This record gives sequence, structure tokens and C-alpha cells, in this order.
Amino acid sequence: MVSVYVTRQPIYTASLDVYGYELLCRINDLPEAGSENAGEATSTVIINAFLEIGLKRIVNEKLAFIKIDRNFLLGKHPLPFLKDNVALEILPQGAIDQETLNGISELSKKHYTLVLDSNEFTQTTAPGYLKHFQIAKVCIGANNQLNIKRHVWDLRRHPVKLLAYKIESREDFDFCKQLGFDYFQGSFLSRPNVIKGRRLPARRIAILELLSRLYDPDVTIKELEDLLKQDVSMSYKLLRMINSAYYGVGNEVDSIRQALVLLGLNQLRAWLCLLSLMAVDDQPSTLTTTAMIRGKMCELLAHAMREKPEERYFTAGLLSMLDVLMEQPMEDILADLPLIEELKEALLNKSGSIGQVLNCVLAYENGQWDQVGLPGLRQAQIREAYLQSIAWTVEISRKINM
Repeated sequence: MVSVYVTRQPIYTASLDVYGYELLCRINDLPEAGSENAGEATSTVIINAFLEIGLKRIVNEKLAFIKIDRNFLLGKHPLPFLKDNVALEILPQGAIDQETLNGISELSKKHYTLVLDSNEFTQTTAPGYLKHFQIAKVCIGANNQLNIKRHVWDLRRHPVKLLAYKIESREDFDFCKQLGFDYFQGSFLSRPNVIKGRRLPARRIAILELLSRLYDPDVTIKELEDLLKQDVSMSYKLLRMINSAYYGVGNEVDSIRQALVLLGLNQLRAWLCLLSLMAVDDQPSTLTTTAMIRGKMCELLAHAMREKPEERYFTAGLLSMLDVLMEQPMEDILADLPLIEELKEALLNKSGSIGQVLNCVLAYENGQWDQVGLPGLRQAQIREAYLQSIAWTVEISRKINM
């Protein structure tokens, strides 16, 4: 039986809004690369996988960037995607022959958004090729800035949008913005710089102080109730979250006291931790989205493994983004937070049961497929936990912000 992992990497506009997601796919049990049936098998499995999973579950309403090979271009397999939902990246497969060019031309006539990895493109070997594409990708990575500038100047002669990928530093990002790139993709945008010794803004200090109160082992529910009453916005959002369909309370919860009694201290801490991180409003919202997906995925995997208490796994996933959100090293932040040792070890060293689950979630998020796996769980269970976490994050965010 073929097994499929699917994850996504955001593609941003210059203002760091999410434009779309590149879908990354791991397919096991296929013919070896280079064998006669490898290409056809890959195409078939990709079609079936995305039909089974559903693009909307992965990208919601955003554009899905999907790599397609020659089998799609030649019409051997029909495209099961509506043209408004996808951007199709044409995989380079040797020299561009007339059949390939005809296939690209047909997709262009059907008004699909076509994406070209322009590092594989040469004007001399493919005259008229670029006119069919709407987006050209430029690899930043190890390329020097002079070569990138020359490449961009060449591409600017064509009516294409430019996407910079493999952006790995602030320098890369600033350079690409100066060159006028339209879209941006890379590890730096998901994990901006963490700088030791940077002075925190007052708002972030207040959030860390709130987290310290939350995780103080001597704190009482009465103290947390008084704390919530001082923050009308957080109280309102807490009630909205608890009453969301994804929490499944049943009867509507309409008071802080009722919420506290219903949830208990551990669950209350987890929810307030989430609301605290969402209050970091001077960082891109995608960072909080990532934290929420991680938290929920950790919780779902812990539930599948029958690990208790699940709230600790949820908290570990949320707090795994704390260094990025606060722009401080994790060890410095944890030195001032009264977390239990098990949580600290999971966050710092990925050790213990919580650390093992968190490490699996991080590997899945980054497409490090060889590191994805947990004792007793099937690949389909891990993939489903990821997809359910995306859906939960969309719903909770909508409930809180509507």
C-alpha cells in the first residue's frame, strides 16, 4: 500500500501576507527513481492523494503550488484541480521538446497559473518558452548577488511575477525586496532572527509575565479569574474559543467562572497560553498560526498514543515558537518561566515523551520525512493529525477574530 505525507510551506507577499502554499509530498513504496514506471506511478499517486485529502484541507482558501511532471503535460493523466485553486510548477525533465512545449501551451490556454523554476531556463534552448508562464522562481540560496541581479534583469523583459525562494537570512530578504520581487519563500520567513540580548518591547514583556503567572505551581483558579477579569479582550476571546464547535462543550459557557470550573487548571493554562501568543501583534500572524498547528498536532498525536496529560503536549507545541515570537533564545526565556522540567527538556532538547512527539511534529512541518514517525502510529494517523490541526487552527482563528 502506498503511503503519502503532505505538508506545506508558505509563500508570502512583500507585506508578509500569505499568498499561497507550496505543497511538499513524500510518497513511499513507489518504483525506484529512474525505473521505467517511476514517473507514471508518481503522477498517479499525486492525483489520488490530493483527490483523497482535498486541497482545501491543506491550504484553505489560498493558492496551492503543486509540482507536475511530463505525464500531466502530455495528457496521460488529467489534472483534477480547478484552475483557480492551483499554481502548477513544471518540473524540469531534460531538454524541452515540442511535445512538452505543446503541453505547456495547452495549460496556458486553459488559464492555469504556470510557475517556472527560472534557474532551469535558457533563452537559447527554449525560444518563446517563458511567455506561457505567470510566475518565475529564482533560487537565492547559494547564488551570489551579482548573478541574481543579472538573472532578474533578464526576467524583467517578460511579463512574469518573480518569486524568490530559499531565503535563509534577513540579508536575503532585504536584498530581494530591493530587487522588487513579488513573492517570497524560505526558512527565514518561518523562523526570523533570534538575537541574544535584544531588549523586548513592553507588550512582549507583559505577555511573558502573564505566562509566568499561568505556570506558577502555586497559582489558584481564583487568582487566574481575577487576572482574566482585568483583561476584557482575553476574557471575551476565551469564551468564544470554548464555545466553538471544535471544543464541543454542548451548553453555552457564558461566564469566566463557568469556564474555569469546566476546563480545570491544566486546560485553562493551555488555552490562555494560546491567547497570550496570539496577542503578540508585532509579528507576522503566520508565526502564531504555526504555533497553533504545532500545539494541536502534538495534542492529537499524544491522544492517539494514549499519553497523558494531553494539555502538556499542546502547550509544548505552542511554546516551541516562543523564541521566534519573542526574538530571544529559548534557554533565556525558559530561565524565567516556571515550567515543569519535563516541558523545559522537551522544548530545549526534544527529550522525553513530549520531546519525541514535538520532534516528530517539527520534522513533519519541515518535510524531513526520514525523521517522521512515532511508536505505534501509522503514517496515515500522523498525516491526519496534521490536516486536522490546520482545520482546527482555521476555525479557532475565525471564532476569535470574527
